[in-house]
Parts: sequence; structure tokens; C-alpha cells
Amino acid sequence: MKQPGAGVLVLGAGDWGRNLIRNFHDLEALSGICEINPNLLAEARGTYPEVPVWESLDQALAEGAFEAVAIATPAVTHYPLARRALEAGFPVFLEKPMALSSEESQHLVELSRRRGRTLMVGHLPLFMPAIEELKAVLKARTLGEILYLQARRVNLGRVRKHENVLWSLAPHDVAVFLFLLGEMPTEVHCFGQAWLQPGIEDLVFLELRFPGNRIAAAQFSWLDPGMERRLTVVGRKGMAVVDELNPHNRLRVTDRRFDPVKGLMVSGTDRFPQLASEQPLARECRHFLHCVRAGKRPRSGGTLGHQVVQVLEAATKSLHDGGTWKVLEENNLDRRLSTTACRP
Repeated sequence: MKQPGAGVLVLGAGDWGRNLIRNFHDLEALSGICEINPNLLAEARGTYPEVPVWESLDQALAEGAFEAVAIATPAVTHYPLARRALEAGFPVFLEKPMALSSEESQHLVELSRRRGRTLMVGHLPLFMPAIEELKAVLKARTLGEILYLQARRVNLGRVRKHENVLWSLAPHDVAVFLFLLGEMPTEVHCFGQAWLQPGIEDLVFLELRFPGNRIAAAQFSWLDPGMERRLTVVGRKGMAVVDELNPHNRLRVTDRRFDPVKGLMVSGTDRFPQLASEQPLARECRHFLHCVRAGKRPRSGGTLGHQVVQVLEAATKSLHDGGTWKVLEENNLDRRLSTTACRP
């Protein structure tokens, strides 16, 4: 049973906000909804008549009773809304990207630290059971030394008007790259093209160089004939493939490889680990609540969210400079990422 004053205020009742609202409601942890669009607000009120609704965050802060704030509004509003909630003393769940500049994202991290409040960013793939299992595979060094990672996230449609395909789709896979490798890249390279709308790229190719000669590369497009969400990891002793759209075998781990000593390919065998069936978003919402209530560090905390923004910012500079390589400068936040965080 939900306790008085417990639960989450969700800001935004649009496409993704509806999903957060539904999941926090299912967890008996929905304490309010805030939405400026009157039609969406009326829809939320009709679907959840027992839940208080407000038209503004300030109104909700003055009248509501909740323990945390979740933000699923347009990306341009993420920084001011998250700052307001943190300054009011609330833990914050913030959808990706957490901000549109590294200056803003760093300020949110520092603010959450000063206030001693949880800051978690909605990098959903980190809560996919296939990615969790792949992380365990890499930690066990089953694949040996990692050589490169390659991702494709493409589809036809869902074209954005206020952000290009890099800022729309790349946060997912950049977060996965950082999570799996446990550190930041040293250099970033990005190029692409805008066809549908001037200045808003429909296709980009992204390449990251990591210490130890490791590479992570990705292609993002909303002008592709089919939908694909696929990640390949290649190591010296084996390989792994995550296919988000395969309902039966989302993770394949194989010891197929090329043996440079013998000069031949080792055929190897495939295995398909048993994965949890719970939906990633439910796991993510439950993880946030657990971290808030137990004082644990989130898997996709503010530091990781900030570092994703750093990578996207460097990639944008590369994109606008014709695909030149950009060195990722260190700042006063840790370059190495934590690989230990509470499980959902």
C-alpha cells in the first residue's frame, strides 16, 4: 500500500510520459501528473481519476505530496525542470538526453551532489536483460580482450523537427558503449547528411575511440526501409550479438573467432542465455524507486548521463566540421565510469 507523501510526480503525459505514468501506477508509486497541454491533461485525468493533476511544476510543488519527480518532457525543457525539482529537494528521474549541453548536464550532477538527492537518467537499454547479461559476460572475460563494438539503430519514420537523428537515437547506444566498456572514449568522429529538413540530419555515422585501441561504431537513421536495433561485440575469444527486436533470442554468445596463431577461423558454438522476461521500463522505474528509498547509486546515474551528453556534444562538433576527429577533454567529473550499481 502506498504511504501518504510517497510516490512519484511525473512531468509530461505525452507519448513517453504515458509509459512512465503507467509503470509508476502499476508499481503503486504514482502520486501526481503534471502536463501543460490541456488535452493531454484531460486524458490523464480521465485515465487516472484518483491521481492529482497539475498544469505546472510550481503548482505541483506547492500543493502535492510526493517523494520524487520524473521528467518526460521535450529535451529542451529537461535542464530547467530538473534544476527546479532538485533545488526544491526532490530526487529526479530525467529522460534522455539529460540536457542539450555538457555545461547544463554537469550543473545538474553537481546540484544533485550538493543537495544529496538521487539523479537518474532514462537510458532504457541499460535495463534490458540482454544488456545486463552481456555486461556479465564481458566482466567474466568470456569474449577475451574486446576489440570493437558496432551498433545499428535504424527505422523508417519518427522524424523529429527539433533534434537530429544523433540526439534522438544515439543516446541509447552511446550509454550502452560507456556502460559495457566502463570508461569514456578519447576521440569522437561523426558525419552524416540532412535531406528531409535543412540542418536536421536524417543519417549519421558515429565512431568512438577508447583506450586500448578499442573502437565503438554506430549508424543511426530514420530513413531506412526496415527497423533494426542491433549490437555486436567482437573479442579475441568470442563474439556476442544483442538483437532488441528478436523476441526469442535477444542475446547470442558464440566462441566463433579467428585464430591468428593458427591462421584459421574457429567455428565454435552458439549459446542463448536465459533472460528475465520483465519489461525494461518496469525494471527501470523499479530501480529508480529502490535507489531513492535505499540511498543507492543508480545504474544510469547523473554522471553517466552527463558523459553521454559530452560524447554527443563532441560528435555534433565533428558533424558540423565535416567529420573531423574531436578529442574528448576531461573535466572535473570522473572519466572512468563506475561499473557497480544496485540491481533493479
